[in-house]
Amino acid sequence: MDRKNEPANFRSADDEMFAFLSSLGDRWRVSEGGVKFIEENFALIGSKPVLRGSKDYATADCLNFAGARSFIDANPTVKARILGGEIRYLGDSLTSTEVKFAPEYFYDFLKFIMEQVPEHHYFFSPTARWLLLVAMEKYVEFAALD
Repeated sequence: MDRKNEPANFRSADDEMFAFLSSLGDRWRVSEGGVKFIEENFALIGSKPVLRGSKDYATADCLNFAGARSFIDANPTVKARILGGEIRYLGDSLTSTEVKFAPEYFYDFLKFIMEQVPEHHYFFSPTARWLLLVAMEKYVEFAALD
């Protein structure tokens, strides 16, 4: 659908994401470079990076936000990496904009994005060199690069 011909009440997934992040505070902004980071550091199968075999690799079935949170909370290394600094986010279809945000927004944003935007979700840090994939096929994977 052409954006100029959208219904007046239409809000894109990006607009919803921006509104949600804004409701949390001002410690977020639009970012770029995530696709390059993922492509340069992971092999891809389709649109998904291959994380198996990477350092600190962990995976679990994940039916919903509670499952994703349990996975993170049960893995101290994963949790420390994710919450240790600024986090970036990319989706792979409905959202088209990369954002970065403060770690204190993470669990609220994870819940929102998993419940409101049906796509694969990629959380990562190019500086801390880790990636968390929340897949639509109901699983999560985490990997670190060093």
